[in-house]
Amino acid sequence: MLAELPDGGEIASKKYNHAMTRLRQTRDAYATHDRGRKALTEGDTLTALTAAQLALDIEPNEALFHLLRGDVRAAQSRWGDALTNYERAVNRNPGYFYPLMRRGLAHRQVGDISLAAADLELSIELLPTAPAINALGEIKRDAGDRTTAIELFRAAAQSDSPDGRAAAESLARLELPEKPYRYLKTRLGQDANGRVIIEIANLTRVAVTVSELTLEYQHPDGRVQTFTEPIRGRLGPESVAQQILSVRVDDLRRLRAAVTRAQLINEL
Repeated sequence: MLAELPDGGEIASKKYNHAMTRLRQTRDAYATHDRGRKALTEGDTLTALTAAQLALDIEPNEALFHLLRGDVRAAQSRWGDALTNYERAVNRNPGYFYPLMRRGLAHRQVGDISLAAADLELSIELLPTAPAINALGEIKRDAGDRTTAIELFRAAAQSDSPDGRAAAESLARLELPEKPYRYLKTRLGQDANGRVIIEIANLTRVAVTVSELTLEYQHPDGRVQTFTEPIRGRLGPESVAQQILSVRVDDLRRLRAAVTRAQLINEL
């Protein structure tokens, strides 16, 4: 590559060193921020707050340092102070998803729901994250926008995180009463006397009562016979139960079953 370059050029050591001066001067501030962030994850809010302030004393224009201070105040449930810090962080780095998400969550805590939704939507546009999507889903659910809430909860539930699991539970609470077969899976078997046994697995983290099964039996001539069977049983979160059915069939392989009516325990 050197051989391909034209003659001439400049050894710009002085310009480079001048450009790096501010970064060298603030290097300790970033190291202090990192120690503060670690302290916050360990629950030491006093050390984290001190570190945030020390970093800000050196470099008051760094969004990360205002974010750390805001996260400390949020951990202390001082949401008004947290909002002030998140506002400063957003102003200094408006293209970063995290301060928008945190400001949105803080707005929600103080009851400014419209501002919360706007911030969360902007954060999701920059980078979809489970905390932002789940929080926005809860806002839409509480506002009665069930369709949008379901879409958001389904997206957030893809994340194996606390917010993802919370979204999955919210999704089940909204959708299970209408589409229980999505969440209550069935498997059929027979005992020694030829009686049909159904096993129902509750894949959710909510307790339910099952009240109806729909069964389909395909006869050898191709006819499909559909019938329902009332059933009564409680299923705890992430649990499995069995029950003997009244139906008798010649070939169990031709029988299909699905839960078509169920209710959340806490809504009975």
